[in-house]
Amino acid sequence: MKKTLVGALLLSTTLFGGNLITFVPGTKAKASEVNANFDELNARTKNITSLNNNIGIGITNPKRKLEVNGHIIVNTDLNSPFESGGEIVFANGNANNTPTWHIDNASDIFRIFHQDNINTSGHEYLTITPSGNIAIRNSYIQLSLTSGNTPPNSDCDESLEYGRMKVDEVNSLLYICTQSGWVSK
Repeated sequence: MKKTLVGALLLSTTLFGGNLITFVPGTKAKASEVNANFDELNARTKNITSLNNNIGIGITNPKRKLEVNGHIIVNTDLNSPFESGGEIVFANGNANNTPTWHIDNASDIFRIFHQDNINTSGHEYLTITPSGNIAIRNSYIQLSLTSGNTPPNSDCDESLEYGRMKVDEVNSLLYICTQSGWVSK
């Protein structure tokens, strides 16, 4: 992938398409070359808005630090030896010294995990494999409750509902939705 330095912004020409001029460090570029690059960059980024310290992509009035109108794809940094899938990190403050939650696609396994800070080992709480296996670790599943009654049949009449569970807190029963309806254990 060819990378091009435009001012202080590093862009991938495969992302924006076309042929931006490559500036070699230590050389001087003609003003016409620089202007042509910025004109080309402006044309290709016309759907990116900066307003009140917020960035909008495909939106003209962003209300958060980053607001996107459309789909987002998070890819692996192919140059990083540490990453094996796209990742989103949520931190309250500086990720180096506050707890963080992560959503990632490590080795083709969707994970939600927590770290005391970005530099410590984490604890997986949820994983989903490509075959559909779901694991919940270090925690419990909290089920919805019913009070002395069998859950309604309308909550267990479609294949997408099979496996659904409810707890009868009065009679200490676990109801499981199956193809033949609610089964109690």
